[in-house]
Amino acid sequence: MGQSRLSLCSIVLMLVVTLIMVMVNESHSAGMEFTNRHRKKPSNIDYADALTKSILFFEGQRSGKLPGNQRMTWRKNSAVYDGSLVGVFNFANTYQGNYKDSLPNTVCPFYCDFSGFQDELAWGSAWLYKATHDPVYLNFLNTNIKRLESANYVSYAEFGWDNKEAGINILTTIQLLSEGSSLSKHLSNDGKEYRFNADRFVCSILPENPTSVNYSKGGLIHKPAGSNMQNPAAISFITLVYAVHLDRAKQAVQCSDGTTVTPQRMVAIVKSQVNIMSR
Repeated sequence: MGQSRLSLCSIVLMLVVTLIMVMVNESHSAGMEFTNRHRKKPSNIDYADALTKSILFFEGQRSGKLPGNQRMTWRKNSAVYDGSLVGVFNFANTYQGNYKDSLPNTVCPFYCDFSGFQDELAWGSAWLYKATHDPVYLNFLNTNIKRLESANYVSYAEFGWDNKEAGINILTTIQLLSEGSSLSKHLSNDGKEYRFNADRFVCSILPENPTSVNYSKGGLIHKPAGSNMQNPAAISFITLVYAVHLDRAKQAVQCSDGTTVTPQRMVAIVKSQVNIMSR
């Protein structure tokens, strides 16, 4: 289980580094400029090396039928029939429950689920709608997102293995940016809550917003307890993905205090996190 968490962190970091390299390259041709204090990367940061090592670690963790160019030869084919499974979402929705209730002594205190399972179901339905455009999944998302919004455990500054709400809001907002009214007309209040909460997530992780997230003395996002590296990695990834789509749409995040967070500012925050994690 610990290995799975480390693997997820490595994959997320790999994707973040990849996106940063793409964004930096595109910035020169698309006119996306960074502030001077973020323009130059520290001399001891090698993004290409970090990406290479992340990909190598990823190769050691992946399963299924492995390609012929697999460099870690000790890793063999595994879970080759998982792709043929169907109805996973329907099964989870039909037999709802929390896994820690079934295996309390085994799961806790290592993987206690504090946010419940409704966010995972909504997260799954959001992805299934993106993949299929089946209105069944959109209706499920519309109904169940309201339960999350009324729950007391919701943390808009959190995204990871336990809490998926920020991911739900950002993924749906990205779909809205892409599909426009063809999607918004099927969402309550034209889907404005998704955009509001997606922006709220970004505003909540700003370094100048000390009530939402903690930053270490060195500038790394820090969440007490557990293996912390997964937190800045996951938050950085989802923030960067959102920044890419906002930049394409020529839009920015608007915070409730009047602060405007541009995609460039979001990329700068992510770069600062990756620079620390890559050292």
